[in-house]
Amino acid sequence: MNITHKIAHSISRLNPRSSSNKKEVVAEKEVELILQSLRAKVFFGFLFGVLALLLLYLFHGYLSAMFFAALFALLIHPIYKYLYSKTHSQRISTIFATLLLFLIIILPFIFIATRVVAEISDLSSSLTNVSATSSYQTALGNINQLANKLPFAVSQTQIDSTINNAVQSVSSRAVGFTSDLIKNVLGFGINVMIFVVLFVYLLPRLSKFRHLALSASPLGRDITHDYIEKIRLLMRGTVVGSFVISLTASVIMGFTFWALGIPNAVFLACIAFILGFIPYLGTSIFTFGGAIVFALLGNYFNAAVLVLVQMLILNQLDLVFRPITLPKKVRIHPSLTIVAVTAGLAVFGVMGIFYGTIILVLFISSVQIYQQNYAQPDK
Repeated sequence: MNITHKIAHSISRLNPRSSSNKKEVVAEKEVELILQSLRAKVFFGFLFGVLALLLLYLFHGYLSAMFFAALFALLIHPIYKYLYSKTHSQRISTIFATLLLFLIIILPFIFIATRVVAEISDLSSSLTNVSATSSYQTALGNINQLANKLPFAVSQTQIDSTINNAVQSVSSRAVGFTSDLIKNVLGFGINVMIFVVLFVYLLPRLSKFRHLALSASPLGRDITHDYIEKIRLLMRGTVVGSFVISLTASVIMGFTFWALGIPNAVFLACIAFILGFIPYLGTSIFTFGGAIVFALLGNYFNAAVLVLVQMLILNQLDLVFRPITLPKKVRIHPSLTIVAVTAGLAVFGVMGIFYGTIILVLFISSVQIYQQNYAQPDK
Protein backbone atom coordinates (compact mmCIF):
# COMPACT_ATOMS: atom_id res chain seq x y z
CA MET A 1 0.00 0.00 0.00
CA ASN A 2 1.64 3.29 -1.17
CA ILE A 3 1.39 6.59 0.68
CA THR A 4 -1.36 7.87 -1.62
CA HIS A 5 -3.59 4.88 -0.90
CA LYS A 6 -2.85 5.13 2.82
CA ILE A 7 -3.92 8.78 2.98
CA ALA A 8 -7.07 8.13 0.90
CA HIS A 9 -7.97 5.13 3.06
CA SER A 10 -7.51 7.20 6.24
CA ILE A 11 -9.76 9.94 4.86
CA SER A 12 -12.45 7.41 3.97
CA ARG A 13 -12.33 5.98 7.48
CA LEU A 14 -12.96 9.45 8.93
CA ASN A 15 -16.18 9.61 6.92
CA PRO A 16 -18.03 6.26 7.12
CA ARG A 17 -20.54 7.35 4.46
CA SER A 18 -17.69 7.56 1.97
CA SER A 19 -16.37 4.09 2.60
CA SER A 20 -17.33 2.62 -0.77
CA ASN A 21 -14.51 1.51 -3.07
CA LYS A 22 -15.60 3.94 -5.79
CA LYS A 23 -15.37 7.00 -3.54
CA GLU A 24 -12.10 5.74 -2.10
CA VAL A 25 -10.65 5.60 -5.63
CA VAL A 26 -11.76 9.20 -6.25
CA ALA A 27 -10.18 10.30 -2.97
CA GLU A 28 -6.99 8.48 -3.92
CA LYS A 29 -6.78 10.38 -7.21
CA GLU A 30 -7.35 13.69 -5.46
CA VAL A 31 -4.65 12.90 -2.91
CA GLU A 32 -2.29 11.92 -5.74
CA LEU A 33 -2.86 15.30 -7.41
CA ILE A 34 -2.21 17.12 -4.12
CA LEU A 35 0.99 15.15 -3.50
CA GLN A 36 2.12 15.72 -7.08
CA SER A 37 1.63 19.46 -6.68
CA LEU A 38 3.46 19.37 -3.34
CA ARG A 39 6.39 17.45 -4.85
CA ALA A 40 6.58 19.96 -7.70
CA LYS A 41 6.62 22.91 -5.27
CA VAL A 42 9.34 21.28 -3.15
CA PHE A 43 11.45 20.47 -6.22
CA PHE A 44 11.14 23.91 -7.80
CA GLY A 45 11.60 25.61 -4.43
CA PHE A 46 14.89 23.75 -3.98
CA LEU A 47 15.88 24.45 -7.59
CA PHE A 48 15.13 28.17 -7.27
CA GLY A 49 17.07 28.33 -4.01
CA VAL A 50 20.16 26.73 -5.58
CA LEU A 51 19.92 28.95 -8.67
CA ALA A 52 19.47 32.05 -6.48
CA LEU A 53 22.69 31.20 -4.61
CA LEU A 54 24.51 30.69 -7.91
CA LEU A 55 23.23 34.03 -9.21
CA LEU A 56 24.36 35.74 -6.02
CA TYR A 57 27.81 34.25 -6.47
CA LEU A 58 27.85 35.23 -10.15
CA PHE A 59 26.76 38.84 -9.57
CA HIS A 60 28.22 39.42 -6.09
CA GLY A 61 30.46 42.18 -7.44
CA TYR A 62 27.46 44.08 -8.79
CA LEU A 63 24.92 43.57 -6.02
CA SER A 64 24.99 47.26 -5.09
CA ALA A 65 24.14 48.32 -8.64
CA MET A 66 21.36 45.72 -8.82
CA PHE A 67 19.98 46.74 -5.45
CA PHE A 68 19.83 50.43 -6.35
CA ALA A 69 18.29 49.63 -9.74
CA ALA A 70 15.46 47.74 -8.02
CA LEU A 71 15.08 50.45 -5.37
CA PHE A 72 14.85 53.34 -7.84
CA ALA A 73 12.55 51.32 -10.09
CA LEU A 74 10.18 51.02 -7.11
CA LEU A 75 10.50 54.74 -6.37
CA ILE A 76 9.94 55.97 -9.93
CA HIS A 77 7.30 53.39 -10.84
CA PRO A 78 4.38 55.72 -9.84
CA ILE A 79 5.79 58.34 -12.23
CA TYR A 80 6.04 55.67 -14.94
CA LYS A 81 2.42 54.66 -14.37
CA TYR A 82 1.33 58.30 -14.69
CA LEU A 83 3.29 58.73 -17.92
CA TYR A 84 1.87 55.48 -19.29
CA SER A 85 -1.69 56.64 -18.54
CA LYS A 86 -1.01 59.73 -20.66
CA THR A 87 1.03 58.24 -23.51
CA HIS A 88 -0.23 54.62 -23.57
CA SER A 89 3.26 53.68 -24.72
CA GLN A 90 5.58 51.53 -22.63
CA ARG A 91 8.66 52.62 -24.57
CA ILE A 92 7.97 56.37 -24.35
CA SER A 93 7.10 56.18 -20.65
CA THR A 94 10.28 54.22 -19.91
CA ILE A 95 12.43 56.69 -21.88
CA PHE A 96 11.00 59.73 -20.06
CA ALA A 97 11.31 58.04 -16.65
CA THR A 98 14.93 57.05 -17.42
CA LEU A 99 15.75 60.62 -18.51
CA LEU A 100 14.28 61.88 -15.26
CA LEU A 101 16.43 59.41 -13.31
CA PHE A 102 19.49 60.53 -15.26
CA LEU A 103 18.85 64.20 -14.55
CA ILE A 104 17.99 63.98 -10.84
CA ILE A 105 20.16 61.03 -9.76
CA ILE A 106 22.97 59.97 -12.10
CA LEU A 107 24.31 63.38 -13.16
CA PRO A 108 24.34 64.82 -9.61
CA PHE A 109 25.92 61.61 -8.32
CA ILE A 110 28.73 61.73 -10.90
CA PHE A 111 29.36 65.42 -10.13
CA ILE A 112 29.43 64.79 -6.37
CA ALA A 113 31.64 61.70 -6.75
CA THR A 114 34.25 63.56 -8.80
CA ARG A 115 34.13 66.49 -6.38
CA VAL A 116 34.55 64.21 -3.37
CA VAL A 117 37.57 62.50 -4.95
CA ALA A 118 39.20 65.89 -5.54
CA GLU A 119 38.43 67.06 -1.99
CA ILE A 120 39.73 63.84 -0.43
CA SER A 121 42.95 64.28 -2.40
CA ASP A 122 43.29 67.87 -1.11
CA LEU A 123 42.45 66.73 2.41
CA SER A 124 45.10 64.01 2.38
CA SER A 125 47.69 66.53 1.15
CA SER A 126 46.78 69.03 3.87
CA LEU A 127 46.82 66.36 6.58
CA THR A 128 50.36 65.40 5.63
CA ASN A 129 51.68 68.79 6.79
CA VAL A 130 49.00 69.60 9.36
CA SER A 131 51.36 69.21 12.32
CA ALA A 132 53.25 72.35 11.22
CA THR A 133 50.14 74.58 11.12
CA SER A 134 49.18 77.03 13.84
CA SER A 135 45.65 75.60 14.06
CA TYR A 136 47.04 72.17 14.86
CA GLN A 137 49.29 73.58 17.56
CA THR A 138 46.36 75.53 19.05
CA ALA A 139 44.20 72.42 19.17
CA LEU A 140 47.04 70.41 20.68
CA GLY A 141 47.54 73.04 23.38
CA ASN A 142 43.81 73.09 24.23
CA ILE A 143 43.78 69.30 24.48
CA ASN A 144 46.77 69.37 26.82
CA GLN A 145 45.03 71.94 29.01
CA LEU A 146 41.96 69.72 29.23
CA ALA A 147 44.13 66.71 30.01
CA ASN A 148 45.77 68.53 32.91
CA LYS A 149 42.34 68.93 34.53
CA LEU A 150 41.64 65.20 34.49
CA PRO A 151 41.79 63.31 37.81
CA PHE A 152 44.37 60.91 36.37
CA ALA A 153 47.73 61.80 34.89
CA VAL A 154 48.22 61.88 31.13
CA SER A 155 51.60 62.95 29.80
CA GLN A 156 51.88 65.48 26.99
CA THR A 157 54.09 63.04 25.08
CA GLN A 158 51.33 60.43 25.08
CA ILE A 159 48.77 62.97 23.86
CA ASP A 160 51.03 64.24 21.08
CA SER A 161 51.86 60.70 19.97
CA THR A 162 48.21 59.58 19.96
CA ILE A 163 47.01 62.59 17.96
CA ASN A 164 49.87 62.39 15.47
CA ASN A 165 49.20 58.68 14.90
CA ALA A 166 45.50 59.40 14.39
CA VAL A 167 46.22 62.17 11.86
CA GLN A 168 48.68 59.98 9.97
CA SER A 169 46.17 57.11 9.93
CA VAL A 170 43.41 59.34 8.56
CA SER A 171 45.79 60.76 5.96
CA SER A 172 46.95 57.33 4.76
CA ARG A 173 43.38 56.07 4.61
CA ALA A 174 42.34 59.12 2.58
CA VAL A 175 45.23 58.57 0.15
CA GLY A 176 44.36 54.87 -0.15
CA PHE A 177 40.68 55.63 -0.68
CA THR A 178 41.44 58.14 -3.43
CA SER A 179 43.82 55.78 -5.22
CA ASP A 180 41.29 52.94 -5.02
CA LEU A 181 38.60 55.15 -6.54
CA ILE A 182 40.88 56.17 -9.39
CA LYS A 183 41.88 52.54 -10.04
CA ASN A 184 38.25 51.39 -10.00
CA VAL A 185 36.96 53.90 -12.56
CA LEU A 186 36.32 51.05 -15.03
CA GLY A 187 34.45 49.04 -12.39
CA PHE A 188 32.42 52.11 -11.50
CA GLY A 189 31.44 52.56 -15.15
CA ILE A 190 30.35 48.92 -15.39
CA ASN A 191 28.24 49.31 -12.23
CA VAL A 192 26.54 52.40 -13.68
CA MET A 193 25.82 50.52 -16.91
CA ILE A 194 24.32 47.56 -15.04
CA PHE A 195 22.28 49.96 -12.90
CA VAL A 196 20.79 51.72 -15.95
CA VAL A 197 20.13 48.52 -17.93
CA LEU A 198 18.47 46.75 -15.02
CA PHE A 199 16.44 49.85 -14.15
CA VAL A 200 15.13 50.08 -17.73
CA TYR A 201 14.25 46.37 -17.65
CA LEU A 202 12.51 46.42 -14.27
CA LEU A 203 10.55 49.67 -14.50
CA PRO A 204 7.78 48.55 -16.89
CA ARG A 205 7.69 45.00 -15.51
CA LEU A 206 7.19 45.56 -11.77
CA SER A 207 3.48 44.75 -12.00
CA LYS A 208 4.26 41.48 -13.81
CA PHE A 209 6.74 40.50 -11.10
CA ARG A 210 4.12 41.25 -8.48
CA HIS A 211 1.55 39.03 -10.22
CA LEU A 212 4.17 36.31 -10.63
CA ALA A 213 4.95 36.41 -6.91
CA LEU A 214 1.24 36.22 -6.05
CA SER A 215 0.62 33.23 -8.33
CA ALA A 216 3.82 31.29 -7.58
CA SER A 217 4.05 31.80 -3.83
CA PRO A 218 3.27 28.71 -1.73
CA LEU A 219 1.72 30.96 0.94
CA GLY A 220 -1.36 31.76 -1.15
CA ARG A 221 -2.43 35.02 -2.74
CA ASP A 222 -3.88 36.70 0.37
CA ILE A 223 -0.92 36.05 2.65
CA THR A 224 1.59 36.85 -0.12
CA HIS A 225 -0.22 40.12 -0.86
CA ASP A 226 -0.12 41.03 2.84
CA TYR A 227 3.57 40.10 2.98
CA ILE A 228 4.46 42.26 -0.03
CA GLU A 229 2.42 45.17 1.33
CA LYS A 230 4.13 45.08 4.73
CA ILE A 231 7.56 44.98 3.11
CA ARG A 232 6.59 47.88 0.83
CA LEU A 233 5.43 50.03 3.74
CA LEU A 234 8.46 49.19 5.87
CA MET A 235 10.82 49.85 2.97
CA ARG A 236 9.16 53.18 2.27
CA GLY A 237 9.51 54.27 5.87
CA THR A 238 12.91 52.91 6.83
CA VAL A 239 14.87 53.14 3.58
CA VAL A 240 13.16 55.82 1.49
CA GLY A 241 12.25 57.97 4.50
CA SER A 242 15.78 57.77 5.88
CA PHE A 243 17.19 58.53 2.44
CA VAL A 244 15.14 61.72 2.10
CA ILE A 245 15.96 62.85 5.65
CA SER A 246 19.68 62.11 5.22
CA LEU A 247 19.77 63.89 1.87
CA THR A 248 18.04 66.95 3.35
CA ALA A 249 20.40 67.00 6.34
CA SER A 250 23.48 66.65 4.13
CA VAL A 251 22.36 69.51 1.84
CA ILE A 252 21.78 71.75 4.88
CA MET A 253 25.19 70.87 6.32
CA GLY A 254 26.89 71.36 2.95
CA PHE A 255 25.47 74.88 2.60
CA THR A 256 26.38 75.59 6.23
CA PHE A 257 30.02 74.55 5.67
CA TRP A 258 30.15 76.55 2.44
CA ALA A 259 28.72 79.66 4.12
CA LEU A 260 31.24 79.35 6.97
CA GLY A 261 34.09 79.05 4.49
CA ILE A 262 35.02 75.55 5.64
CA PRO A 263 37.07 73.65 3.02
CA ASN A 264 35.99 70.25 1.63
CA ALA A 265 32.31 71.06 2.20
CA VAL A 266 31.05 68.45 -0.29
CA PHE A 267 33.08 65.67 1.32
CA LEU A 268 31.85 66.63 4.78
CA ALA A 269 28.26 66.76 3.48
CA CYS A 270 28.67 63.20 2.18
CA ILE A 271 29.77 62.07 5.65
CA ALA A 272 26.69 63.78 7.09
CA PHE A 273 24.55 61.93 4.52
CA ILE A 274 25.91 58.53 5.58
CA LEU A 275 25.57 59.21 9.30
CA GLY A 276 22.06 60.60 8.75
CA PHE A 277 20.76 57.05 8.24
CA ILE A 278 21.29 56.39 11.96
CA PRO A 279 17.98 57.60 13.46
CA TYR A 280 18.14 60.42 16.02
CA LEU A 281 21.91 59.97 16.55
CA GLY A 282 23.71 60.21 13.21
CA THR A 283 23.47 63.94 12.58
CA SER A 284 24.12 64.68 16.25
CA ILE A 285 27.34 62.64 16.18
CA PHE A 286 28.48 64.57 13.13
CA THR A 287 27.58 68.13 14.17
CA PHE A 288 28.61 67.88 17.83
CA GLY A 289 31.83 66.12 16.80
CA GLY A 290 32.53 68.96 14.38
CA ALA A 291 31.66 71.54 17.05
CA ILE A 292 34.17 69.96 19.43
CA VAL A 293 36.88 70.07 16.76
CA PHE A 294 36.19 73.77 16.04
CA ALA A 295 36.18 74.55 19.76
CA LEU A 296 39.59 72.89 20.16
CA LEU A 297 40.84 74.94 17.21
CA GLY A 298 39.62 78.09 18.96
CA ASN A 299 36.90 78.79 16.36
CA TYR A 300 33.99 79.15 18.75
CA PHE A 301 31.74 80.89 16.22
CA ASN A 302 31.73 77.89 13.84
CA ALA A 303 31.21 75.55 16.78
CA ALA A 304 28.19 77.57 17.94
CA VAL A 305 26.71 77.65 14.42
CA LEU A 306 26.93 73.86 14.08
CA VAL A 307 25.25 73.34 17.45
CA LEU A 308 22.44 75.77 16.55
CA VAL A 309 21.87 74.12 13.16
CA GLN A 310 21.62 70.74 14.88
CA MET A 311 19.27 71.92 17.64
CA LEU A 312 16.99 74.12 15.53
CA ILE A 313 16.84 72.30 12.17
CA LEU A 314 18.32 68.81 12.04
CA ASN A 315 16.69 67.60 15.24
CA GLN A 316 13.32 68.55 13.79
CA LEU A 317 13.94 66.34 10.77
CA ASP A 318 14.32 63.34 13.05
CA LEU A 319 11.64 64.20 15.58
CA VAL A 320 8.94 65.41 13.17
CA PHE A 321 9.45 63.95 9.71
CA ARG A 322 10.89 60.52 10.46
CA PRO A 323 7.73 59.25 12.27
CA ILE A 324 5.58 60.60 9.40
CA THR A 325 7.38 58.49 6.80
CA LEU A 326 6.46 55.19 8.48
CA PRO A 327 2.79 54.18 8.98
CA LYS A 328 1.91 53.47 12.59
CA LYS A 329 0.79 49.89 11.97
CA VAL A 330 4.24 48.87 10.67
CA ARG A 331 6.40 51.23 12.71
CA ILE A 332 9.80 49.90 13.86
CA HIS A 333 11.30 51.00 17.15
CA PRO A 334 14.19 53.43 16.53
CA SER A 335 16.57 51.38 18.68
CA LEU A 336 16.21 48.40 16.31
CA THR A 337 16.94 50.61 13.30
CA ILE A 338 20.00 52.07 15.04
CA VAL A 339 21.34 48.58 15.76
CA ALA A 340 20.61 47.39 12.19
CA VAL A 341 22.32 50.39 10.55
CA THR A 342 25.33 50.29 12.89
CA ALA A 343 25.79 46.54 12.45
CA GLY A 344 25.33 46.89 8.68
CA LEU A 345 28.07 49.52 8.52
CA ALA A 346 30.41 47.25 10.49
CA VAL A 347 29.73 44.17 8.34
CA PHE A 348 29.08 45.53 4.82
CA GLY A 349 30.72 48.95 4.88
CA VAL A 350 28.85 51.99 3.54
CA MET A 351 26.28 49.80 1.78
CA GLY A 352 25.42 48.33 5.17
CA ILE A 353 23.21 51.35 5.91
CA PHE A 354 20.83 49.84 3.32
CA TYR A 355 21.55 46.12 3.73
CA GLY A 356 21.22 46.15 7.50
CA THR A 357 17.88 47.95 7.31
CA ILE A 358 16.52 45.65 4.61
CA ILE A 359 17.47 42.52 6.55
CA LEU A 360 15.69 43.96 9.58
CA VAL A 361 12.61 44.80 7.47
CA LEU A 362 12.43 41.28 6.02
CA PHE A 363 12.80 39.69 9.44
CA ILE A 364 10.13 41.84 11.10
CA SER A 365 7.74 41.36 8.17
CA SER A 366 8.20 37.58 8.33
CA VAL A 367 7.56 37.52 12.09
CA GLN A 368 4.42 39.64 11.74
CA ILE A 369 3.01 37.50 8.92
CA TYR A 370 3.69 34.30 10.86
CA GLN A 371 2.05 35.66 14.01
CA GLN A 372 -1.06 36.77 12.11
CA ASN A 373 -1.59 33.58 10.12
CA TYR A 374 0.18 30.60 11.68
CA ALA A 375 0.98 31.22 15.34
CA GLN A 376 -1.10 29.36 17.91
CA PRO A 377 -3.44 31.68 19.87
CA ASP A 378 -2.83 32.12 23.59
CA LYS A 379 -5.01 29.90 25.75
